[in-house]
Amino acid sequence: RDADDLKRNFQDISGVVRDVERQRGEWEAKYLALVSEAEQAEGQRATQATILDHLTTTKQRAETFMLQLKSLYQSVGSTKKLTRMIYDDCSAERFERMAGIDAPTLCSVLLRSSPVKEAKPYKCILKDVFLLMYKPDKTSEPHDVIRVDDCAMSTRTVGDRSLLDINMLRPEQLTVTFEFNQTEHRDTWVSALQVASQWWTDNKRKRETMSAKSLLNLRPP
Repeated sequence: RDADDLKRNFQDISGVVRDVERQRGEWEAKYLALVSEAEQAEGQRATQATILDHLTTTKQRAETFMLQLKSLYQSVGSTKKLTRMIYDDCSAERFERMAGIDAPTLCSVLLRSSPVKEAKPYKCILKDVFLLMYKPDKTSEPHDVIRVDDCAMSTRTVGDRSLLDINMLRPEQLTVTFEFNQTEHRDTWVSALQVASQWWTDNKRKRETMSAKSLLNLRPP
C-alpha cells in the first residue's frame, strides 16, 4: 500500500513537473519572441535614424546646390546662353525625345501675335523653368527663350481670340503674346506656366540635385 501511494505521489509530482516544464518552455518562447521584437524595433529605430540623417544631409546638399544654381542663373546675362550651358543641345527634337521625369511639361505649336504683323506659328516647349520658342523652319536652336520664374503673365480677350501676354523682366526684357482659338487651351498653358514659375520651391522635383551638380563645374563661355 505504501508503495502504491508512493507511486501515485510520484506520478502526480511528475505531472506537475511536466506542466511546469511546458509552461517554462512557453514562457521562454514568449520571452525570446519579445527579445526578438525588441531587437527588431531597435534595428528599425537605427535604420530610421540613418535614413533620417541621410534625408537631412541630402536636403541640405540640395538646398546648397539650388542656391548655387540660382546664383548661376542670375549671373548669366543671356537666357539663350544659359539654356545652352544647361542643356548643351537645345534643339526642339532633343526635348521632344525626352521621356519620363525629364520630359518637357508642355510642347505644342502656338500662334505668336504681333501688333504690326500677322500672327506666326512657333513650336513652344516648356522645360523646367524655361519657355523655348522655335520657328517652324529652324528648330535646332530656340528663336527666343523666356525664364518663367521671372516674368509677369496676364490674359485678355480680343474679339474671338484668347490672348496670353508674357513679360520677362530679367536678365533681358522680352514681351511675347500668344493667341489661342480656345480659352481652355490658353488656360492649360497658363496653369503649366504658373507651376513652372514655382520651380525653385517645388518640393516634388526629383532632379534638383542632379541638375545642380551638373552645373557646378560649368563656367559661362
